[in-house]
Amino acid sequence: MLSDTLALVDSLKAEFESLRPLKPEHEQRLWQKLRLEWNYNSNHIEGNTLTYGETFLLLVHGQTNGGHTMREFEEMKAHDVAVAMVKEWSQDNDRSISESDVRSLNEVLLKEPFWKEAITADGQPTRIEVIPGKYKKTGNVVRQPDGSLFHYASPEEVPGMMQDLMSWYNEPSDLHPVQKAAILHHRFIVIHPFGDGNGRTARLLVNYHLMRHGLMPLVVKSADKSNYLRCLKLADAGDMTPFAEYLAEAEVWALELAIKAGKGESVEEPSDVDKEIALFKLRNKETEGPRLERSEEILSKTYRLSLRPLFQRFIDAMIPFEEFFKTTRYHVKVGHPHGTVYERTSCIRAMDNAFNELEFRARRAKAESVLLAGRPDQFKDLTLDSLDELSMTVSFDDYLRAGTNIFNAHGNMKVSFSLYKYSVEVPGRPDTRKEWLYHQPLTPTDVEHYVTVAKRQTWDGIKAHLEQR
Repeated sequence: MLSDTLALVDSLKAEFESLRPLKPEHEQRLWQKLRLEWNYNSNHIEGNTLTYGETFLLLVHGQTNGGHTMREFEEMKAHDVAVAMVKEWSQDNDRSISESDVRSLNEVLLKEPFWKEAITADGQPTRIEVIPGKYKKTGNVVRQPDGSLFHYASPEEVPGMMQDLMSWYNEPSDLHPVQKAAILHHRFIVIHPFGDGNGRTARLLVNYHLMRHGLMPLVVKSADKSNYLRCLKLADAGDMTPFAEYLAEAEVWALELAIKAGKGESVEEPSDVDKEIALFKLRNKETEGPRLERSEEILSKTYRLSLRPLFQRFIDAMIPFEEFFKTTRYHVKVGHPHGTVYERTSCIRAMDNAFNELEFRARRAKAESVLLAGRPDQFKDLTLDSLDELSMTVSFDDYLRAGTNIFNAHGNMKVSFSLYKYSVEVPGRPDTRKEWLYHQPLTPTDVEHYVTVAKRQTWDGIKAHLEQR
């Protein structure tokens, strides 16, 4: 019964309060567990495909992994920012939450405008533009499992209904905090004020409310999504008790976890072992296949898959600086002691030639009779042993703008090769150096990170000279 579960919540809360203040290390373990469960499950319910292990890598170590869209990574990070926001708000006893705060949460979650598939009031497919933090301008309709359509509040109704909801929420109440959280969630979902992110926003509001009243943030598990939605449907039909019971049971889980942490016990659950194993596999992908030793074929493949896109993007990032200087020189070093100067348009072609030469030798070693015409002469002395570095330096000479401060600038990108690994760095920024095994290609995120750092370094160098004028 609901009354029994609420009584258990109160009893567990009192037990947890008796353990306060928690030791910092216990507090940290508890919050990390709740934070990860909250982020992973709330996003997974809405279709985000990051695994728990990938969520851990992203939010704790800042690493991306897996074949996901950039939007999925960004929405997970944005949700984590929103989690931190509601936690901070809940700790301020003099602060009451407002409509503006709710809009801010949705704006943080969604970050930037986008278009999404939807259906019209009569069930026809359409597309709508979603503006983060702005109330919807078109109706939102969902098709039920039985084929019927469920209509949320109309755009015209939203402002008034949201004002009423926040006024009700900020009034004193004799309701148990979990019961009020259930009503808050349901009323918000019925309104569905935004074009997207309503479910995540509702769960953020629930946990703000619970933390404000000294309870733990609860987690609606994505594995239990069907039961969660079933209880919400019963609330739609006028029976709020099952949904309040559902949230109360989730709060019991969170409080029992908090008590374990307060006593210095492990907050690990049975499923956490499987999560750790999955995380180990993600962080140690070299165990999933043979460790590759560098060869002409391996280096050529690494170049095509990872390094060519990196240097092409680096060149693109340097182009905007050219107009500020009298001359621009592109130095390419492929194994030789000194770089060779090329026109911008021929830099990539030169690197292609070098790795084509390596690939040619690999094929020739397998079939001595194979002869290829038109091989590039400039890399005829390149050998596997001599190829320890691939780098590019862009030299910008003679600043052209008004003033007497004539100066030069430069941009750099460097790749080094060892027996089993290759590394990438922006010279002058040792903190950027990172290694990959040869079977691990750079991701688009990796490429953009290095290019952005190199571009920032070049621009900061130019600004430093300008400030001396």
